Amino acid sequence: MLIRLLPLLKFIICLSLLAGLPATAPSRPNYPVPQTKPAAKHQTRIGKTNLETPIVAFRFGRGKQHVVILGGIHGDEPASTQVAKAFVASLESDPLPAGLTVVVIPEVNPDGLKAGTRSNSVGVDVNRNFPAKNWRPGSKESRYYPGPKPLSEREAQAIIKAIKKWRPALLISIHAPLKCMNWDGPAEDVSSAMAQAIGFSLCKDIGYETPGSLGSYAGKDREIPIVTFELGDDLTSAETTTQGVRALRAALDFVSTSVTKPGPRSNNKRRE
Repeated sequence: MLIRLLPLLKFIICLSLLAGLPATAPSRPNYPVPQTKPAAKHQTRIGKTNLETPIVAFRFGRGKQHVVILGGIHGDEPASTQVAKAFVASLESDPLPAGLTVVVIPEVNPDGLKAGTRSNSVGVDVNRNFPAKNWRPGSKESRYYPGPKPLSEREAQAIIKAIKKWRPALLISIHAPLKCMNWDGPAEDVSSAMAQAIGFSLCKDIGYETPGSLGSYAGKDREIPIVTFELGDDLTSAETTTQGVRALRAALDFVSTSVTKPGPRSNNKRRE
């Protein structure tokens, strides 16, 4: 009798399993999926690391106003690279605002990203290695070791090369995980536009010195508007990417439609 009932039991079990499945397939997350190989016409190598890893930039548009966006200066902040790559993917298909050239460097510190370390392959914090007036030496054992001298590191040299080549009207450096918009130089207005686009707060002063940082060099010393876009640590990957791309797009819209107003020199003291 039991043998005769086995087919019926199997049928009942299958029905119960199917009943637990969703009626429709789950929708795709609402964010751009990074392309592994963006079109070659957009790529240019701006340097290489001590391990001979290429540092690659992706350029879009031919406008007179240049915006340079950086990700992955710190290798233990991979979400910054994730957002930068997603933004590159979005630029492949979505038109740029008029008058802009956008350059994205998703992996400033590719060796650190691969190793999962803040520093590069020789233990230097790239965001302490820029030739700012406030650069100062530090301990090799420090998490924030600035290197033996300013611009000793190839990664920092590549960024300086990019700044000189493209002369940006706006620099954006993506970090994590403080979940706010910070700025140096005349960039308060664009920081506010980015923050409003995704509901982030503005953080003018976090309370830590950053000698030799890109913000110090570009924003304080050279008055180039620079936004330090701090992603949060309480978001899923999809949410992080969605918000990141939206904020970067808001920055492009701001630059294309207005002139960044000079503001008071920032006294930001953050531990980026």
